[in-house]
Amino acid sequence: MDLAVNNFVGASTRFRVDVAILGVGGLLLVLCGLLVFRAAGLARAISVLIGLGMAGYAAYLVFRFTGGTYWLPIYAYIVPALVLLNVFRSGFVNRMEKGA
Repeated sequence: MDLAVNNFVGASTRFRVDVAILGVGGLLLVLCGLLVFRAAGLARAISVLIGLGMAGYAAYLVFRFTGGTYWLPIYAYIVPALVLLNVFRSGFVNRMEKGA
């Protein structure tokens, strides 16, 4: 049995910030996709899937990553904002269509 070791201990500040952004962004996307904002089903499903992927990668980096280099493109910072905009836009469009 492997014990999960928290990789935050002794890690660089850059690593901590990257993992925090991945984890918080992923959880935010999952919550936004699961809560009903009157968004289309596809927009919500995409939000949940991307959020699960981001949160899962953050969990991997914290508990299983043993060192070396890790892959984190600039998209990890941009994608959560774009997906959230898409979910809210979809909800706004659906609200306008039902109201009109």
